Amino acid sequence: MTNNQIVTQGYSHRAIWAIALPMMLSGISLPLVGLVDTAVMGHLDSPTFLAAVAANATIFSVSLMGLNFLRMGTTGITAQAFGSGNHARITESLVQPLVIATFLAVVLLLVQQPLREFRAVGAGPRAGNHRACQKIL
Repeated sequence: MTNNQIVTQGYSHRAIWAIALPMMLSGISLPLVGLVDTAVMGHLDSPTFLAAVAANATIFSVSLMGLNFLRMGTTGITAQAFGSGNHARITESLVQPLVIATFLAVVLLLVQQPLREFRAVGAGPRAGNHRACQKIL
């Protein structure tokens, strides 16, 4: 089956949902992780743990949502290349985001310790907050 046949056949609602549902679930999975962490820590004795998890869940969510452009941008570009039958462009649309993601991962690894200290300083004046935030990070 060629690419043109795939495009002109038409799609059922089931086929569209088969693609859309995993994308929707991946979009809500990150906030759910923070919700579960908060629910678990909320049952502990000290509110310090809850504060540390809530702060880190927020920072983690913002960081990953900021990198969401790699996933969403790659999808559209790859779909266009697939529709036009341009296999070189398909490969290129995979390699470019991988290079960007690798570069950003290396940068984050290099600034990990300074970020850890910065987050812990913002945890509050109590020493317990600082230690709890350090452990979670």
